[in-house]
Amino acid sequence: MALSDTKSFKAIIIYNGGSFGDFLKSVSLLGLGEYTDIKINRSNNTSIEFGNFKNSLKWLIETSENHSLSKIIENYNNFRVIENSHYYNEDFNNYCSKIFYIDYPDSFNNVIADRYVDNKILVDPYLRDYHCNQLVTRIGIKKEKVTDNLLRLDARITWKKHLNSLREAGIQPIDIKLLFSFETTVKLIETIIDNKCQKLDEIKKIWAEWYNVNQEFISKLND
Repeated sequence: MALSDTKSFKAIIIYNGGSFGDFLKSVSLLGLGEYTDIKINRSNNTSIEFGNFKNSLKWLIETSENHSLSKIIENYNNFRVIENSHYYNEDFNNYCSKIFYIDYPDSFNNVIADRYVDNKILVDPYLRDYHCNQLVTRIGIKKEKVTDNLLRLDARITWKKHLNSLREAGIQPIDIKLLFSFETTVKLIETIIDNKCQKLDEIKKIWAEWYNVNQEFISKLND
């Protein structure tokens, strides 16, 4: 079901990175009884795949040449009633009354950022080149001097700053640890959709698969 009224997003979820935001968006749509073709990429445990990705709010915000949020939203009508984004924009409030961000303890930051770098940036030549160029532009380092460890350090610093900015934005936090239990995940979905969950069997199956491929990572966070 596509969004029929651009002012009726049920929720927008903001998050730093990793699979958390895409997973939560997908199971929340299921909780509403909607279709979602979520697929967990087992060759890359950080990835959630779904067919309408290039119609998603997140993708269009990050790739559109016109960065006016109102223009992006007015020009596309295939958004889902729940969307997500890596970035918060105050204009979201013109289109949605329930905006959340995924929060986590400061002690989690380095583990989450390192995993994203190791599983995404370092295995994708395009992404690595992009982030290397970003560092060259920002700090004036020569490209050949950009090491994997420097990319990890940059992600740690950038993600910590971004998380702090979300904490100061006055939007509603979601404790990442709620996703580590099926029962608390269901309660979280019901908070997001403001209703009882539908399709619980499908949600449980997807949650179990997501948790299974991330179990070692989650254990590391909890150490």
